Amino acid sequence: MKGALCAVALLIASNASAHHSLSLFETAAPVTFQGLVTRVEWRSPHTLIFVESKEPGGEVVEWRVETVPNSWLINNAGWTKDSVKPGDQVKVELYAYSDKTIKYGFLLRVTMADGKVWMSPLDIGRRGRGDQN
Repeated sequence: MKGALCAVALLIASNASAHHSLSLFETAAPVTFQGLVTRVEWRSPHTLIFVESKEPGGEVVEWRVETVPNSWLINNAGWTKDSVKPGDQVKVELYAYSDKTIKYGFLLRVTMADGKVWMSPLDIGRRGRGDQN
């Protein structure tokens, strides 16, 4: 019984670690694009931001942008549910998913049309709070 409980605990720990890993993303070369926010889903465990962007060939695609946990956005980066809203024109910097046929990425920062930058705590850790450009 004790061995079974230990095995279950290890399985849960490895799944939690895999869930928060960036190994599925191309972290060596962040991707930047501009587009229109179509929807924002503040849900547990991560907020999702959907952005329509035009590809170099003219095709319009929708990116699914995942963020860190909601509490991290709010408590560590000052976000509110009004920080990024549908209809906003934005520039997004993210780590793209390794499968380039899927428009999915992990958020680093969003720059609003007025120049306001909303950093992800991941980007704050990578660059520091002073680098808002």
